[in-house]
Amino acid sequence: MRWPEHCQAPAIKPMQHLPLRSVRQRRTARCLLVMALGCAAFAMVAWGVFATGRLLPFDDAFSLRVHLAARPALVQAMRIVSLMGYEGVIVLAVALGLWCISRWHWRRVALLALALGGGALLNLLLKLAFGRPRPVLPDPFVTLESLSFPSGHAMVSTIFYGLAGWLLWRRAAARWQRRLAALGAVGMIIAVGASRVYLGAHYLTDVLAGFAAGAAWLAFAILAVEGAG
Repeated sequence: MRWPEHCQAPAIKPMQHLPLRSVRQRRTARCLLVMALGCAAFAMVAWGVFATGRLLPFDDAFSLRVHLAARPALVQAMRIVSLMGYEGVIVLAVALGLWCISRWHWRRVALLALALGGGALLNLLLKLAFGRPRPVLPDPFVTLESLSFPSGHAMVSTIFYGLAGWLLWRRAAARWQRRLAALGAVGMIIAVGASRVYLGAHYLTDVLAGFAAGAAWLAFAILAVEGAG
């Protein structure tokens, strides 16, 4: 039995492209939000340090207090943690890049190159632009002649471990796996930043600015590469 045409349900148009488009729109919105928040946080820290100088007394007092309260065993541990913000990132980034090449994931290779290569260049330009010297402490644990603001370790670790956590989060099937990836990335980023302050290599505001700039640049890199496809 055939129903009259006026009683038949209207044809439903295929919507197979809507979910993918929706995912890309959400990703774009999140990246833009992180970029905005990161730039705003960086600007606030830079304003407090260089424009008004209100954060300078806090920086000096906090660095000196941490330095005087340091313990030899913890200093050695922080040296190891600090390595994961530079040397460790290089080793892990090369390993990740080779794995992506072996799987023909060229977009991931491009993302890794843009995020880390561009992030390192941006950090250098920011250091030159602000020209802040390193903390001066009695009996320092490390002696560095390079500029201090923003922290390169904090910025690079935010970019790399943030990217690694994001890639693992996308591949995770279970919610607990996603949470573990996010917590692991955040934990590594905070640990590296804390190690730089504990060793007296950076002021706290250097590290906070590195976190902010790294997050903003990582969001830009993801948007530039993933948003193009």
